[in-house]
Amino acid sequence: MFNAVITTSLLTTSAMLATIAHAHEAYILPLSDIPEGKQVLLHAGYTEDLFVPEFPLKGQYYSVNPQGKQQELTPLSGLQSATVLELPLEQQGTYKVFAQAEHSTSYAQQNGIWKAVYDMPADKAPAASERPYLLNSEVKNTDKKLSSKTHGHVVSYVTKGAPTQQVLTPSGKGLELKFSQHPNQLKQSEGLNFQVLFNGKPVANSGFHVEQAGAMHHDEEAEDKPDVVSDQDGQVRIQFKQPGQYLIKTSYPQTKAGAQPATDVYHYALTITIK
Repeated sequence: MFNAVITTSLLTTSAMLATIAHAHEAYILPLSDIPEGKQVLLHAGYTEDLFVPEFPLKGQYYSVNPQGKQQELTPLSGLQSATVLELPLEQQGTYKVFAQAEHSTSYAQQNGIWKAVYDMPADKAPAASERPYLLNSEVKNTDKKLSSKTHGHVVSYVTKGAPTQQVLTPSGKGLELKFSQHPNQLKQSEGLNFQVLFNGKPVANSGFHVEQAGAMHHDEEAEDKPDVVSDQDGQVRIQFKQPGQYLIKTSYPQTKAGAQPATDVYHYALTITIK
């Protein structure tokens, strides 16, 4: 479902992180999704064991308040294993917090298979048989080449007091979810229902992965096997085996590992708490 190497929602330009990006997930998570104080702390990062961060999540961070006003958030600096932010809660209602970034990845086709290409010394990389990507030095002049731009969007919601709907209204731009329930009032017995949209239009047959906190994430071989798929109207229903914190992710358009990547790929990741 996702491209062979890049399966996280936001990417960095660091060569070191590029080599591990396929093994980690991007997320943003509040310490509480229904806080009562004047602010709430959030942490974000790349994780292999949800939601224990290993690397900071590079990108631009924003909040949208209950009246729909957007403002940029500045992460605390100097942290090596995570990105930490503080969200002011000046009003009652629901807030949207998200991180976004764009990153271009080069690809080359060898033996009929498209692979991402990274610029790093051969002695710093695993053996070719142990990695799903190519090094710059391994690309031949006769190989087909292209560049794909990833648009990453990592989202979470926080509600202080009574929940509101303003921040849940789709913008009609990019990859979005239109919720049938409020994301801060989810119960295991009810599940989660939403419609997946791209530029305001329903996306049929869109695969989603659903992962619970404390569980190791899907590896790249499982990316072509989604946990749930949208119907012809873009509708998705997810049932949860138990309460807890979950990461839900998808991308558009979706291509199988080794297939030619799209010029633009949109990734979306959502963290929720099921009660």
